Amino acid sequence: MLDVPSIIVNLSQIIGALVVIWGAIKWIGRPLGRHIKKIAKIVEELQPNSGKSLFDKVSATKDSVDRIDSRLDKIERRQRAAFSFDSKAWFETNSMGDCVWSSRGYLKLLEATHEDVLGEGWRNYIDFEDRDRVYKTWDDCVKQGRDFREIFRYRTSDGKKKCVFCEAFVQKNPEGKVTGFLGCVVEHADSFCD
Repeated sequence: MLDVPSIIVNLSQIIGALVVIWGAIKWIGRPLGRHIKKIAKIVEELQPNSGKSLFDKVSATKDSVDRIDSRLDKIERRQRAAFSFDSKAWFETNSMGDCVWSSRGYLKLLEATHEDVLGEGWRNYIDFEDRDRVYKTWDDCVKQGRDFREIFRYRTSDGKKKCVFCEAFVQKNPEGKVTGFLGCVVEHADSFCD
């Protein structure tokens, strides 16, 4: 025989369990639903949108940046070439003040090779009498990121002294960080250094 009261109790327990499960699904589903909506939006943005997806836009931007970098490299090579053929004495350093490039005029003035002046090699050509003063001024300018101007004597490898005026300008990137110095050296009469 069927026991109606026990069937009703069992049914009420089943319904109660279903209500609890339904509530849990709704409670869990709310945050999950928000995440699903966000994911759906991202997926939609990655799909072609007016012929362009987010990936296409990022790729196009990267291509533009690459083209600009290529143009800047080309301009830099032209400037270095122009400075190389100039009879003036030009040099370029990195942000630490180490020589990374020098013009033919600079090498001719020092009677040196490019390899001789790279890094800190240029320091060896400053006359002994002026070294401490020039080193200190240069190192201070590098640390403080300011322009350098000084009159001193270079000493060539065969001992000849040459009085010069040296001026180096701070080079900065678009964010304002010092990237190096671009300098010019002009030879003067010996009396200029006295």
